[in-house]
Amino acid sequence: MNKDQESGLLKDLHPGITQEQADNVAEIASMTRKEIKSDAPRITNAISTRISVEIAGLMEDGFNLAEAAEVCIYPFFDEDGGVDSERTYMKQVVQKYCGTVEEDIFNADEVEAQEELDQNS
Repeated sequence: MNKDQESGLLKDLHPGITQEQADNVAEIASMTRKEIKSDAPRITNAISTRISVEIAGLMEDGFNLAEAAEVCIYPFFDEDGGVDSERTYMKQVVQKYCGTVEEDIFNADEVEAQEELDQNS
C-alpha cells in the first residue's frame, strides 16, 4: 500500500482525524518502509498498516501524534546506542510531523494577543 492509499484508509476508518493527521501517519509509515530497503538502513523494523491504524485510532480519541508514537511506535525500536539508536532516529522522524499543530496554536494565540493590543491602542 502506498502512502496515499494508506492515508485514505486511515481517514475512512477514523473519520474523526484530519486529513493532515492521516497524511502524517501514512508518511511516517512509508518512510520506515523505504528506510529498511535502503543500502544502509538506520532501522530494522517498518511501521505496519496495522500500527498506522492504531495510531489513527488514538488520535481520533484525542491523543496527539507524539503521545500516540510513545505507545505505538517507539516500543518497536531498539534504544541501544544512545543518540545513534533506532528509537532516537524514530523520535527525530516523528518530531518533524509534530510541530504543525503546536505552531498553529502558538501563532493563533500570538495573533489574538496582537489584535487585542491593536484594539486597546
